[in-house]
Amino acid sequence: MDTVEKKPATPEGELIAEMVPGDDIPPGVTARTPGSWATDKIFAKSDGAAVYGYTTQDAKEAWRIQLPGEICAASRHVTSSGMTAVITEEKRGTAGPEESCSELTAFDIDTGRQLWRKHLKEAEGYAPFMVGVTVSQGVVAATWKEGSVAFDLASGKQHWTKNAVSTCRDTAFGGGADLVAIVSCGDAEYPVVKAQKLDPVTGEARWTYKVSPGIKTVEVLSTRPTLLGLSAGDALTTDIAAVGDNGKLRSLIRLEGGRYKIDCETVMERCRGLAVSQDRVYLATKDSEFDLEKPANKIVGFDLDTGKVVGKSFPARPLQPLVPLRMSGDKVIAYRSLSNGVVVSLDPATGKQEVLMIHPLGDDDSRLANAYRSEVLYEHGRLFLSSTTMEQPPKGEEGDADTVVLMYGPAS
Repeated sequence: MDTVEKKPATPEGELIAEMVPGDDIPPGVTARTPGSWATDKIFAKSDGAAVYGYTTQDAKEAWRIQLPGEICAASRHVTSSGMTAVITEEKRGTAGPEESCSELTAFDIDTGRQLWRKHLKEAEGYAPFMVGVTVSQGVVAATWKEGSVAFDLASGKQHWTKNAVSTCRDTAFGGGADLVAIVSCGDAEYPVVKAQKLDPVTGEARWTYKVSPGIKTVEVLSTRPTLLGLSAGDALTTDIAAVGDNGKLRSLIRLEGGRYKIDCETVMERCRGLAVSQDRVYLATKDSEFDLEKPANKIVGFDLDTGKVVGKSFPARPLQPLVPLRMSGDKVIAYRSLSNGVVVSLDPATGKQEVLMIHPLGDDDSRLANAYRSEVLYEHGRLFLSSTTMEQPPKGEEGDADTVVLMYGPAS
């Protein structure tokens, strides 16, 4: 459930810390660092073959979990009790030529306690873009190209597993409030693609929605309500299908040839640029060309029952496109940046924009301030900008590693 943010005493924010963990990343290596999570006490960030926990008050290192290898995939969801999970290499360097992302680790964010670790033997030999992991209703579900498995998040007890013996296989999951699977059946080149809402404990389908023929890529954008990003090509999301609790199509939202912007990577649950309430999805229009007189873009709401634009729109500032991050109660949290970064709360009932935080950005911070490329979290009045990769300079060359995390809080 999304955190409901309170109006701060002052919107002025300041940099609490910039972090370049990476102690165990060798010189000249670019490491994957997917995954960032925040509670009211701890901000946790993946970092090569480890996860670090920092206090949200002063960014002091609270704990560190050493992992067997580099992180291949990370759940973006956290349970109400602060638990989540990642998939890593079996040992360092095996996601290169040998490729083996087969270690599943669950941990507690507030305490830094590793809950359990499982070796996924059937996932041996698969590269990072072929595996995924998510968390839903106390269950962690993992998938690879030819199978899937689910465990109890607290105890590590296996609930169910599926493999490629059947003609259908789970290719991706969406977690959070519910567990939704994308299922591919039959021929790999011309598959029949379905979405299924699963019982997290049994793995059985509560409903099945068959995607229209010709759709090549399906992404789970939200699970409650269920929203699917559809693409007939290989990259751009062209439509959003809203599926009702009965598994029937609720509405189809046309993105009009890229007029509305969603950015989805090739890995599971890595879509950015939308906020979803029970009856609407909020999207940003495509950034406009350089123009000092016009809004850079605007955020609009689509009714999930009709698929049509509804309510008030929210124009951005010139040169500062707005990007929706998530819901906060009945309001939308969005982010924009230029010389400063600004977190705003958008009220669909009134059309008003309220600044929650405005913070300085240094000359080298624009990379992390790109909400379509970085992991941007605004939780409990604090802002966290973090990268999904980290590069250590080659041995003997001057220069420091790029900053991985920027943490902002209320100005003191």
